[in-house]
Amino acid sequence: MDLHDITPAGSADAHAAAARDQQQHLSTINEEEKSYLLQQRLHQQHHSLQDEFQEAAAAAQRYIVHHHRFLTTFLVAISRVLENTDASLLPAVYLYVGCAFSASPAQLGAMTFSRLLAQALASPAGGLLGHKLNRVRLVAVTCWYWALMTTLFACSSATWQGSVLWALNGLGLGVMVPNAQSLVADYYDATHRGRAFGMLLAVGNMGAMLSSVYATNIAGLTIFGMQGWRFAFLSVAAVSAVTGLAMWLLARDPRCDRGSWQLHPHFQQQSTTLTYSATTAATTSSSSRGAKGLGIGSLLRGLYRRVGSSGDAAGSSSSSGGGGGWRGWMAAGRAALRSPLAAEVWVVLSTPSFIVVVVQGFLGSMPWSAFAFTTLFLQLQGWSDFAASAAMAAFSAADALGALLGGAVGDWAAKRFPDHGRITACQFSVGIGVPMFALIFQGLPLGSGGWVVGCYVGLLAVTGVLISWAATACNNPIFAEIVPPHLRTLVYAFDRCLEGVLSALGAPMVGVAAQRLFGFSGGAASAADCSSLSSHTSRRHQPDLHKARALGDALTLFTTVPWTLCVLVYSFLHCTYPRDKRRSSCTGDPVLPAEQLPSAEHETFALVASHAPAAAAVVSEVELHEWEAAGDDDHSTLLRSAMTPPLR
Repeated sequence: MDLHDITPAGSADAHAAAARDQQQHLSTINEEEKSYLLQQRLHQQHHSLQDEFQEAAAAAQRYIVHHHRFLTTFLVAISRVLENTDASLLPAVYLYVGCAFSASPAQLGAMTFSRLLAQALASPAGGLLGHKLNRVRLVAVTCWYWALMTTLFACSSATWQGSVLWALNGLGLGVMVPNAQSLVADYYDATHRGRAFGMLLAVGNMGAMLSSVYATNIAGLTIFGMQGWRFAFLSVAAVSAVTGLAMWLLARDPRCDRGSWQLHPHFQQQSTTLTYSATTAATTSSSSRGAKGLGIGSLLRGLYRRVGSSGDAAGSSSSSGGGGGWRGWMAAGRAALRSPLAAEVWVVLSTPSFIVVVVQGFLGSMPWSAFAFTTLFLQLQGWSDFAASAAMAAFSAADALGALLGGAVGDWAAKRFPDHGRITACQFSVGIGVPMFALIFQGLPLGSGGWVVGCYVGLLAVTGVLISWAATACNNPIFAEIVPPHLRTLVYAFDRCLEGVLSALGAPMVGVAAQRLFGFSGGAASAADCSSLSSHTSRRHQPDLHKARALGDALTLFTTVPWTLCVLVYSFLHCTYPRDKRRSSCTGDPVLPAEQLPSAEHETFALVASHAPAAAAVVSEVELHEWEAAGDDDHSTLLRSAMTPPLR
């Protein structure tokens, strides 16, 4: 066999081997491609599942936050209903309390004055407590407190007892109001606060309407062997206690951990300094940070230690100043004046717009205090309890509607005219009250005829709609804009204090003016009227038009004059409000939308991530490991949690 015969066979074997190698190589490539494609598919599925999980978690978080906001706002509104009910109980039954205590209009006004004064003086304490503690817990405790005081007032039998107990009742109301207002301000952003405050005031005014309808109509009855007005006080106290329990168990302060009395750490005093310093460090150029280990982590580590050491130093200095007689007291006083809280109080008190609103509040709130005598004014004309309560209920319902309308008008005006819209709407509301009250107390005839009653009810309803815009359209939304968010409780508290101290004089001054200037003599009700009330021989009161005219003249004096001056004082806000708003927006903390408020499920969202995300972004894992190796567990844990964004 020659070479020619062998070559084709060898060549065929070589080609076959090459083909097998190529096929094996292609098979290997296909396996790698399949593995790569499978990995890509698994990677995509992983990211898809991760995205779906994050979306579901975010949706659940939004639901939780909205649930907290709805439930807390609802319970706060109910507490405001009971607060207004409790505060309006005494004016609604002035006639019957006057008979039971043999009290004159001046003495009845003094009882109301004692409550208003105590409420005003307690407001700063309520603001300071709410600045440090869980506001929901405070509102719940105050509900229980005023339930106790209302119960004791129902058991009193003398004017001095009633004055003392009603003043103690005002202490609880003073603590409650600023905390309720700041809760609403935290749960709603600037474009919706007018409506939110309008809703709160409107629902709260239902309490005054409840007092008018409920307390006035049962005051002359005998229920379970006791006078009807006493039973009304006891029943309101019982409902207040139940509301306090519901608030304690169900409501939520967005700044605090659930079940905690203490403020969430990232709302503590050091937060402003810390966030400012963290942001400054984060925006520093990379060239100024130097080599590894001297970056933002090192800067923040030093910052945390400085804050901690300053807190320790403050604590030690305060403790060291505790002893040593008057020198220790002086040292403690100087330390208190230099404390961050004192500085924040000064920020609130020295804000020009705050000063203007407080000054107008002296004047603007006085007619509302004086208006407590309106029920007695109608009853002295011979109106029945039902007719007088219906007229006051119509005014309260219209007042609630006006609060909602005022909030909407204020929000609309703020969008159209950001610097002047709210103020102008408020000036219209206050100014229209002057001719309306002059017409009610001077223009309408005295009497209890059907058409006279209809005229009074109609005018009271129209007046209630138009005069109740100030708080919701202007005052409360403006307060939320002229100071940083963490000072809102303080601004509402000091406003209630400073306004309430002088405006509380409205009720006693009406009583004194009616007796000293306009000829009102004797008790709030005549002896014959008290006799008929005690024997239940008649539910219609004996008319005493001379007393009614004297009381109407005093009401005219203390409604029209203060509101005329109030409109003029509001004009200064056109100059101060734009500057204060811009300054607060530049220096204050950002307002978190409701969806971004801290929740119990994600409270590890620390202040570095919430206020300085750039700082958290540049903290390196190397520096965190350095912190952990150095035993700095608290700081590394805080920053590591800050680097993980919360679920939105």
